[in-house]
Amino acid sequence: MKRLTVCTILCVGLVVLAAPRFAEAKGAICEHVQGDQFTVDGMGDDWESFKPTIYGSGRDARVDLHCAYDDQNLYFLLKIADERLLRTKKAKARAEDRITVELGVAKGKPVRVTFLPGSLRAKAKRVSVPSYVSLEDSLQDRGFSVEIAIPLRKFAGWSASVPYLSGKVLFHDADLPSDGKAQSV
Repeated sequence: MKRLTVCTILCVGLVVLAAPRFAEAKGAICEHVQGDQFTVDGMGDDWESFKPTIYGSGRDARVDLHCAYDDQNLYFLLKIADERLLRTKKAKARAEDRITVELGVAKGKPVRVTFLPGSLRAKAKRVSVPSYVSLEDSLQDRGFSVEIAIPLRKFAGWSASVPYLSGKVLFHDADLPSDGKAQSV
C-alpha cells in the first residue's frame, strides 16, 4: 500500500463550517489499495491502519475522514463525533443531523449524496443517494460512522490521469429540535 501526495493521484477538498464562520478547508490524501480491502458496513474496522484527516475538535461536530481508492472505487469512512444525535421518525432533513457529500472532477457534474444517519429513535434515511453508491452507517459510543463507496467511473470526466477530485463533505449538526434547522455545519 502506498501513500499518495495531495496533487498526484487523488485528494478530496473537505469544507467544514463551524457557526458562525468557516473553518479552514484542507484536502484529504487518499491511499491506493488493492481491490476487496473494504466491506462497506458502517463499522470502520477495516480502516484501522489508515490515518484520518481531522476537521473540528472536541466531542461535538468533529469529523475524522479516512479515504482510499482502488482501480474501481473511491472509499470513505467518516467518523462523526456528536454529543447529541438528533433524528426523528418524521425525518425532516433540514431540522436533523445529516451528511452531504458532493464530489466531482473539475467542471463535471458532481456526485451528490445526502443522508440522515440512523439513531435509537429513527432509521437511517437516504435523502439523495444514487443507486450506484454503497453507503452504510452505524451508531458509535460518541456519535456515528459512515462508510461510502463510489465507483470512479461515475465521476463525469474521470480518467486515470485525473490528479484530484474537488468537493465537500458537510456534517449538519442539529442539537436543538425547536430551531428547525442545524445549528452548525
